[in-house]
Amino acid sequence: MGEPKKENLPQLRMRYLPTTPPPMAGMPAGYQLRSFEKGDEQGWADLLNANAELGEWSLERIAGILAVGLNRQFFVASGSQLTACAGVHDALLDEVEYWEIGWVASHPGHRGLGLGAKVTAAALTHALTLSARPVILRTDDFRLPAIKSYLRLGFTPLLDHSSYPERWRLIAARLGPGYEQQFPEMRR
Repeated sequence: MGEPKKENLPQLRMRYLPTTPPPMAGMPAGYQLRSFEKGDEQGWADLLNANAELGEWSLERIAGILAVGLNRQFFVASGSQLTACAGVHDALLDEVEYWEIGWVASHPGHRGLGLGAKVTAAALTHALTLSARPVILRTDDFRLPAIKSYLRLGFTPLLDHSSYPERWRLIAARLGPGYEQQFPEMRR
């Protein structure tokens, strides 16, 4: 069976099932974890544009994200440069309120250091301190390094769209050994 047609397919969804945050090891030397601060807007847009996987970003798009519901953004910084980001946002999907971990990105010049996993863990830890709701994230089929990170953090693929089972099967095959055991546990 071939890869599903890409047109009009929704992003993949994953859910965090544990009720405790994942352990988070220390930051590499020269990097620090911090929350959004006024004045970070341009650096955040620059980071997302450098990542080149989440569309085009402007100050107006950043302002739109910040203006909607509860929003807490986390960054890993090296000096004044933002090198990775993830946030917690209100989400309503299928009439269910969720905490969504979103806009997860790392700068290409700083990849391979686990910064995306660290900032995602920080956002996840914060989400678990908020009112009790499911925690989800959305991702894309091609973001294999991010998917590996999400699986290691404890996220589980969801199968709530007809295209998901086949797409996740293809992803599991591309991720290789060490990940396939996580896919039999996929839940609706």
